[in-house]
Amino acid sequence: MQASKLSALIARIPLTLKRGLDVIAARHGISKQDAVVQAIELWLRTKQPKDRRRRLPLPVIRTGRPGTLDLTNEKIDEILFS
Repeated sequence: MQASKLSALIARIPLTLKRGLDVIAARHGISKQDAVVQAIELWLRTKQPKDRRRRLPLPVIRTGRPGTLDLTNEKIDEILFS
């Protein structure tokens, strides 16, 4: 983002937030623009969608002799939907 656009963005920040931005930037010895960029980077890192897939322990169906279970599509549907 260009510095002028970032400055325009900072100018539109509500006064209470801008004061907090001034304090944080001064404490860390960085510019307000750098503080805003770091805040956005942090926000983006923490707001990434979590991988919702859950791994199932294998084997899903246990048998006395692995690899010998004879399943047809009909049997699978019966197990899943009954």
